[in-house]
Amino acid sequence: MFERSRRGEHALLIQPVRGGTAAASSDEDAAEEFTELARSAGATIAALVTARADRPSPSTFIGSGKLDEVKAAADATGADLILVNHALTPARSATWKRPWSAACWTAPG
Repeated sequence: MFERSRRGEHALLIQPVRGGTAAASSDEDAAEEFTELARSAGATIAALVTARADRPSPSTFIGSGKLDEVKAAADATGADLILVNHALTPARSATWKRPWSAACWTAPG
């Protein structure tokens, strides 16, 4: 019998967004779909953090300041899973996994 782990069910979602009003509706739809996908996989949503992605940072994608904000949100909410709605390079993934003990998953590329 398959028993599901209880770890990883309290998720902090990271939704990259583009600047400008034309992209706002598309970004909102993507965030809503991402949230529902996480819920359908069994996660409870700790929080949704949006991050500007107009000019991605080479090392972190969202910038070190926003990464610090994500860490603070994960700590404050007790999230044990970080879900990023964007594919990250292996180097960026490694950078994301350093600041916290929560598991970090990204969208496939």
